[in-house]
Amino acid sequence: MSMLKRAGFLNVLLRYGSFSCPSCAFSTKSSFHGIEGLIDREKLKIIVNEARWDEFRAVIFFDSLLAPVLISGVLVDLKEEPRLVLKVFKWADSQNGFQHTTENYCIVSNILYHSRMYEENRDILQKLVREDRKRRNCRGQPHSSYILEALWLTRNTSIRFDPVFDQLFFTLVHMGMLEEAWNCFMKMKKFKVFPKLQTCNVLLDKFSKVGDGALAKKFFSDMIGVGMIPSIYTYSIMIGLLCKEGNMEAARGLLVKMKETGVDPNVVTYNTLLDGYGKLGELRMMVGMYDEMQETGCSPNIITYNTLINCFCKYGKMDLAFNFVREMKEKFIRPNAVTYNTIIDAFCKEGMLTQAMKFFIDMRRVALFPCEITFNTLIDANFKAGKIDDAVKLVTEMLEASLKLDVFTYRILVDGFCKAGKLEEAEVVFMNMQKQGLEPDVMVYNSMVHGHLKAGKEGEIERFLNEMKDRGIKPTIETYGSLINGMCKLGYIEKAVEHLKAMQASGLRPDVLVYASFILAFGSLGRFDVVDGILEAMMAEDIELNDVIYSILIDSYLKAGKEEVAVRLLNEMQGSGICPSIVTYRTLVGGMCKLGFIEKATEHFEDMKIRGIQPDASTYSLFVHGLCDNKQSEDAMKIFMEMLQNGYAKEALDLVRKLQGDGLVLDSEACSRLISSLAKCGQSELARILLNEMLEKGLEPNKIINDCFNSKPEECGNTEEANALMIEF
Repeated sequence: MSMLKRAGFLNVLLRYGSFSCPSCAFSTKSSFHGIEGLIDREKLKIIVNEARWDEFRAVIFFDSLLAPVLISGVLVDLKEEPRLVLKVFKWADSQNGFQHTTENYCIVSNILYHSRMYEENRDILQKLVREDRKRRNCRGQPHSSYILEALWLTRNTSIRFDPVFDQLFFTLVHMGMLEEAWNCFMKMKKFKVFPKLQTCNVLLDKFSKVGDGALAKKFFSDMIGVGMIPSIYTYSIMIGLLCKEGNMEAARGLLVKMKETGVDPNVVTYNTLLDGYGKLGELRMMVGMYDEMQETGCSPNIITYNTLINCFCKYGKMDLAFNFVREMKEKFIRPNAVTYNTIIDAFCKEGMLTQAMKFFIDMRRVALFPCEITFNTLIDANFKAGKIDDAVKLVTEMLEASLKLDVFTYRILVDGFCKAGKLEEAEVVFMNMQKQGLEPDVMVYNSMVHGHLKAGKEGEIERFLNEMKDRGIKPTIETYGSLINGMCKLGYIEKAVEHLKAMQASGLRPDVLVYASFILAFGSLGRFDVVDGILEAMMAEDIELNDVIYSILIDSYLKAGKEEVAVRLLNEMQGSGICPSIVTYRTLVGGMCKLGFIEKATEHFEDMKIRGIQPDASTYSLFVHGLCDNKQSEDAMKIFMEMLQNGYAKEALDLVRKLQGDGLVLDSEACSRLISSLAKCGQSELARILLNEMLEKGLEPNKIINDCFNSKPEECGNTEEANALMIEF
């Protein structure tokens, strides 16, 4: 470097006074107008505006290690021209080997913020944080400490400096450096300047959303500790966090504190609490909170009602859910798609498909368009109800509405067709899914495996397992469970054992259902020695027997004619605190009837009702069948009538067809009740057929039928059919 240049730099240093290098303190107390001794201010502006960087660089800057210091002086000197400041900053940053000091970033940030160039300021601060991160990482020191020091030292470049501290804090939060932002907040205590409450709320919300409850609570405490007064948004965030954690007592306590400090809860706060109570199933507390909400003058909105309706539907309280639907309409709050989807889903889960479809139709009537979730729910429900054609029609409607079949739709279709034994249709859907660019997942393969094994097509299984391997899909415990269960049922116990070995080799432990499959297989063969060995293995693995295992064991021993062992197992089951399920009772009733122990079958049938377990159609059918087989026609008729009263009309008719000539002879009253029950459950065509048969046999219909059609014809399903049936009557 020439002597002239050396002398020039010395003059610059003398003119600027105090300066800093990256690790030194920076002062703005000295005048920054010394640049005028080297170059005219207006000339400088022209050079920057016209980007004549060669001329500018030749004058003073990049021949010295002190170039960053010189640049800081230029930045301050141009602070009245923020856009020129930004140009100089970016130009310098683009030079080879040049690195801005932390102070340079802070000077620019102060200037840009107070010139309302907020977006440019955010970019500068983000770059500063990234650069400072690189510098400090190797030292293992907190990044924000140095930046805060630099911001403090350069504060004289603007009228107010505290907003820039807030911007730094927000930048750290925005970049996901949550702990560093909290650290920054704590360091600000030194300067007695803090971020805005709104910005602190953003960090609090971020802590809540990432599930870091401990830090959120600590930061909330720190906010209050420095004198911040929480807003309604602050309190709502913390109440939401406590609700997510299931700590409703603390959430309620914070609501009380909120009110005591003069902050009135809003609809968001109450909706959060309602959702918290609902998820825990505390419906009474939920209603109490809803009442309190209205007492304080806070009006419920659509989210309030959707939350209430969803929770009451979820816990099977459909009648109460509909009270809220009615109330919502009375307040002229229009149900939205979420409301309809919730109700449709609830009806489907309760097996009330007709009602679900009515809401689906009404949804479109009020100009709400069903989404993929709506269609998927109804398609699945129709498959489960055995209404395959209706499920397919819904798929067609879905496509006509320009909705794409998603992975969930394909899962439902494959599973539905497989369970219905329609494997060809399942294969078509399976192939079409791939043509649409959707990869079958493990759940789709599980359905295919289960469906083919159920149909006895074990030869196809290897293909699916190989495809799963090629796609990198690992079999789950459900996959192995289907394989083992299917092979056991088909009598291929050796293959089932091979799959068990593969399952264990993959690191998966057999669950209780896997053991149940082997117990059922060996129990049906009468190999109770092997069954005992399996039970010992379960005990060694700390797998407790449940109602499924006990039901299988009881069934196996009853089929083997060992009634005493079956009774002993029932007593053992109850002694272990395991309540017999409907399957257990069905097994006992059916098994005892087949062995001719009608009194014991009757005892178990009555015991299940005493315990609050309502017999299902299968249990009724088995018991009636057993009574008829044992020449107990009168008792069979009583149970048959009870079956009708409990709504199993269609199943009762199927039973009548099976037992014709085997002891179940319907008199006029029984026939009339059956016809009435069929009509009420929408089976008018079957009722008409049975009525004709009744008349042909010379049986006179009684008052029951007349009451059915005259008092409430709308209960008879299709009104037109009901009227036609009444004319025939």
